[in-house]
Amino acid sequence: MKISKFMCAAFAAAMVLAGCSKEETPEEVSKNYRSVDVVISNVKMATKVGGTDEALDNQKIQLNTLQFFFSDGNTFYPAYNENREPADAYFDATEIAALGEDLKFSFHFLPSSVKEVVVVGNLSEITTNQKTGLDRTLEIANNQDVTNFPLYAEGVLVQVGENIHQKDDNDHLSNVYKVDLNVVPRVARFEIKKIGCNFNGVTDQKIVVNSMAFTDFYDKADFRSGIVDINSFRAVNLVQKDIFDYFNFSMNTSKWNNDYFDGADLKHPVVELTPENNEVPVNIAYNFFPASAPVHLLDITQQTGSGDSATSDPAYIFTNTYKMNSGVEITNFEPGKIYRMNFVFGIDKLTQQEKCVDINVQVASWDVIEVTPGF
Repeated sequence: MKISKFMCAAFAAAMVLAGCSKEETPEEVSKNYRSVDVVISNVKMATKVGGTDEALDNQKIQLNTLQFFFSDGNTFYPAYNENREPADAYFDATEIAALGEDLKFSFHFLPSSVKEVVVVGNLSEITTNQKTGLDRTLEIANNQDVTNFPLYAEGVLVQVGENIHQKDDNDHLSNVYKVDLNVVPRVARFEIKKIGCNFNGVTDQKIVVNSMAFTDFYDKADFRSGIVDINSFRAVNLVQKDIFDYFNFSMNTSKWNNDYFDGADLKHPVVELTPENNEVPVNIAYNFFPASAPVHLLDITQQTGSGDSATSDPAYIFTNTYKMNSGVEITNFEPGKIYRMNFVFGIDKLTQQEKCVDINVQVASWDVIEVTPGF
């Protein structure tokens, strides 16, 4: 199965801030300013709304808004254009689209105390002169839309040259800097592409997968650091009573982390598995803050026999481990990575006391990682 290195190829967006063009330096000029050219790559302009479950193979992270901040570590300072007029530091979707595919930005006349650049994406315009003004809490329920993940990056300036600015006989020589940034969402992503059962010679049974639940995750995380709120952990006790209670009562209280296979659309087909038809394609995805190893629960009806003598029994199964195709278990998940997998379990797992399965995973970019889940 596949795990994607999450939020992608696993979601990482590369941003390069490169220095202004360099010219010869006059002998007597002021060097009190800094200039930065910004080049952003691995992002794409907004194209549509929605799409929580779409596959993200080799896709760039969608960029809807973009804002730059220039800091000495605490305070933000305004930037200017080469004419010493206030520079635009916030760009909405329309302005980004007007720039085309070549996203390049130039900022000048920054104070010499500026030592880092902070970039945020897919947020409304932020008005603050302090770095702490970017503090905010992300909620995972609001981070399921692949077209609008909040993005964050910061990096220290590295000097690469000098640049002369001339304005009305007033010359200013700026030191020119660059910084390389990875702009990533704070989430990792699980994608489930197929559900199947190995019947291992059993011929008189049918497995109906009614629903899937995504559990054992953190509700909240810090936007700037990505650190989760340890008090926001949500888990299901993996014993029979609590699992069936969750399926029967709690499934309806949360929507983003539950899916029903009722044939409502192509992503949610009816999943009836038989020895003759033992796999069904699905298209399910869950985003999560990668500080834990989430659990997938499957609500199953196990049918034995046919006709009037047929019997149906409730059953369940849950993921136990996630492994790369190499067999190495994944213990640490990463933001910007997609962990892609197929859920294929042996029918014998349904009769065991501990109903868990190991899953093989493949990681995608965004970053896709193929994963094998274990049950």
